[in-house]
This record gives sequence, C-alpha cells and structure tokens, in this order.
Amino acid sequence: GDRATAIRVLANRQGGKSLRALIRFAGDPDDAVAKAAMEALKDVAPAEAMPAIVQLMLNAPSSARARQAMDASVSVLRRSPDPEATVAVLTEALAKADASAQSMIYKVLVQAGSDAALAPVAAASRSDDAELRSPAISALSSWRETNAVDPLLELAANPNLELKEHALAIRGLARLLGGSDRPDLKACEKGLEAARRPDEKRL
Repeated sequence: GDRATAIRVLANRQGGKSLRALIRFAGDPDDAVAKAAMEALKDVAPAEAMPAIVQLMLNAPSSARARQAMDASVSVLRRSPDPEATVAVLTEALAKADASAQSMIYKVLVQAGSDAALAPVAAASRSDDAELRSPAISALSSWRETNAVDPLLELAANPNLELKEHALAIRGLARLLGGSDRPDLKACEKGLEAARRPDEKRL
C-alpha cells in the first residue's frame, strides 16, 4: 500500500526525521505496516534507536511483533560503535519486561557475549522462579563466549536443578569447552563430575 511505499522511501533516507517516522510506523496497529517499518529499522537503524526499538519489543501486541523487534535489536547491536552502551539499554529494560520479553532480551544479549551482557542472565539463571530461570539457562546454554563457563558449571553442579535445565547447562559447557583451542582442563573435569547421565558424560 501507500504507507509501505513511504516506509521504503524513508529507509533510503538518512536523518533523524526519517528515523523517527520509521519508529512511529513500527508501532502502527496495521501489522503489515509495522513489519515493513521494523524490517527497515533492522537494516538502517543506528545505535541511538535501540531504546525505542526495545520499547516496541516490550509493548508489542503480539509475539510475532516482539520477535521482529528482537531481530532488529540484534542488528542494531551488531552495528553499534559502542556495544557496551547498547548492552546497557538492554539490561536496563529487563527491570520493566515481563518474562516473555526478558527471554527475548536474553537472546539479544547472547549476541553481545560481554561480561556486562552475561551478568543479568547469569543472575536470572539462579532464580527460584522457573519462569525467570529457564529462559536464562537456555540463553546461557547458547552463549558464544567462554565467560559463561563458570555460571554454567555452577548450574551443572546444582543437584536441585530440573533435568531439562541441567541438560542445557551440560550441553552449553560441552560446546564452549569443546570448541576452545585451549580448553580449561579443570573446567572439563568439573563438567564431567556434574554430568548426571552417561550420554552427558560423552558430550
């Protein structure tokens, strides 16, 4: 439609006015318009757009819209000249996010991999609330940097952890330690000690 055409024009323009218009369209009640705008933001939005995109994720009227905002957040993070400042926007948003939105923020933080990104995910993985804990453990299990080894070891050594969550922790450890050129032998030993099932010990 006409608005979708306008969005494509805006995406090819530089400047704050075009960016503000794209953000406004990304919150449009019309799903097609909102999707087109969010795809444009995914391609062109600078780091300073992250707070607005995260807010759109938090306020999304559907899971599909929230995922579109999550994908845009990942792209903005990757383009950011100051990833830690962008991570700070995400970690601050966790306090006002529901469990579903928190899970999506964790997935974006996985892409950062820094200690600042890891800290809130590791903290949530120790929560007594399964709704908070499970998505955090899932994010840790797919973490790309070896700074997640210690929190994963802590989880794997917890005898009270649910079997599914324990398996995620062991898999995450196996992937991080197995993919390292110089694996931490002590960490490998601890991981083996924490493994509960024979198939986990073979990972």
